[in-house]
Amino acid sequence: MRGYKALFGITGAPFSPSLPVAALHRYPQFEELAEYFAHVAEEGSVGMVTGEIGVGKSTAVRTFLNGLDGRRYHVCYVGNADAARSVFRRLAWSFGMRAAHLQGDLRDDVHVRIEALWREHNKRTILVVDEAHLLSKKALQELRLLTNFTCDSATPLGLFLVGQPQLRAELKAMPNRALDQRIMIRYHLAGLSKKETTAYMQAHLSAVGAKDGVFTPEAIAAIFQHADGLPRQINKIAIQSLLKAGHKGISPIDADLIAAVLKDMDQE
Repeated sequence: MRGYKALFGITGAPFSPSLPVAALHRYPQFEELAEYFAHVAEEGSVGMVTGEIGVGKSTAVRTFLNGLDGRRYHVCYVGNADAARSVFRRLAWSFGMRAAHLQGDLRDDVHVRIEALWREHNKRTILVVDEAHLLSKKALQELRLLTNFTCDSATPLGLFLVGQPQLRAELKAMPNRALDQRIMIRYHLAGLSKKETTAYMQAHLSAVGAKDGVFTPEAIAAIFQHADGLPRQINKIAIQSLLKAGHKGISPIDADLIAAVLKDMDQE
């Protein structure tokens, strides 16, 4: 047993969540979404990104936020919040503020801080609420109120709502339509095609020094079919395949090894 890094001559874990942002494969949807993100940030509008679990929404957000100029933007990322107070508390903490006791006071306090940061420093706040489909109706209403500003020519806040597909239906329902009407950019992130899956895997392998041919075309096709093009599933299968190949000394990774890995995973 040599281990897959020694077997394939690579220097890191190519399908790990810890892969540096710069090494992530920017496939066509990824690039398009980045342009939409940039528009919302530059204009101070509201954007919504939806997609199935594991499609890469959070990774896309992480990549975008990593590239923002800290001199122009104040960034706050909030994940897994179900109440408005949780969102506003995280926003207040990002400003170094002490969260007010009452929710109304807290929203007003961060609202004033966002506007002051824009007026005094020309610095726009970017608020990203991930897993936004978990937000209550009241929380969504509070977020709408947060987007009300008196600035004449520009909006000091860019808001991104990121969540699973049901978020779209929730925003269409009363009383969330007022917030839905403020959404300027909508994007649904779909899974990768077979061609994109091949490019995705090769790019991540190249990022850690691997040469071509670690996975056979048939192996990649099997991964794509089982993962349905979802990057998180692709990563899981690829990682387990590398580990099994390293243990057994199998190179390249072929469709038979993928079948064995999938059998193991189905028994989990």
